[in-house]
Amino acid sequence: MIRKALTVVAVASLATFGIAGPAAADKTAAVDKAEFDLVKVGHTLGYVNSVFDSLGTQTSSRTSGTSKTQTRAWDTVYGDYGTVTLNFVAKNGTWVVTSKHVYWDRDAERTANKAVKSEYDAVKIGMSIADVRKKFGTAGTVTAQYQSKSSIYADLSWPVEDEYGSVDVDFKWSNGTYRVISKLAYWGSDIVDTANKATKAEYDKVPLGTSIADVRKTFGTAGTVTAHYQDSSTVYAAVSWPTEDADGWVDVEFEWSQGTYRATTKSALWTFDPVPTADTATQSEYAKVTMGMSITDVRKTFGTSGTVVYQHHGNGTLAADVSWPTDSAYGWVNVEFEWSNGTYRVVAKDAYWGI
Repeated sequence: MIRKALTVVAVASLATFGIAGPAAADKTAAVDKAEFDLVKVGHTLGYVNSVFDSLGTQTSSRTSGTSKTQTRAWDTVYGDYGTVTLNFVAKNGTWVVTSKHVYWDRDAERTANKAVKSEYDAVKIGMSIADVRKKFGTAGTVTAQYQSKSSIYADLSWPVEDEYGSVDVDFKWSNGTYRVISKLAYWGSDIVDTANKATKAEYDKVPLGTSIADVRKTFGTAGTVTAHYQDSSTVYAAVSWPTEDADGWVDVEFEWSQGTYRATTKSALWTFDPVPTADTATQSEYAKVTMGMSITDVRKTFGTSGTVVYQHHGNGTLAADVSWPTDSAYGWVNVEFEWSNGTYRVVAKDAYWGI
């Protein structure tokens, strides 16, 4: 009964994803979608070999008493890192598939119709794949699939206006169709360049736990939502603000809590280059900077405060990068600090002395 049910589901998944049947299978050792869908839980390694045109590569094996298992992998027809992975168990002297997974290493197809935030917001946990596709206006690109005896999953992606962004929706087979279990959007790295720029003083006024409304009041603008994630229990969002430096940014990550989004981490890139000073860092001074040294002692060593180029606070870490100029116009010294025992202390250092 279970095998019959899985067969019905697998056939349905072919139709759901618009994947062709056996006639589409090729005769190369790289696995395509049609071949992947032909292999099901319960099939033998011999059958897999006949479909994939290869036994693949054994990546692991285990024997425990009378139980024997192994895992084998195959390349896919997409990308450099696409991989099909099958798990097997030995039954009556024959290797039988217990689960299958594929990562296709495919970006979302760049269709003319791009996913937008209003469409993404309309996608809800539990929504069917058919309704999701209606929201976005296209079928999306299947990027990963998984099937075991009890569960079937699929990941689909849609393009957004930014060529490096995408919307990714994860589905699980439930109640006769694929249904949303999580969604993720990365809208791209471009931040709306407002006249009002985020400053270090404003950044320092944003403690973790601050509501998104208060963060926006502090910076004076709404910022640009660059990413969002939601599953059945968690909702995250990332919002960025521009700084005076063209390459700089402030990024605050939020988690939904107590009826609103609240800051969980914050980071800022203020500049790539240290402010030029008459007193420049030397190799002998650099050599005196040791791991664990306080920021006060480092500044005494170099003779100036340096330029704070980066800051981060979150996940139990409070960090800062400070840079100093050297005699070379293109040189710099950078020291990374983390808060420890009441002050910032050195955790790494690097230098480029110039040409």
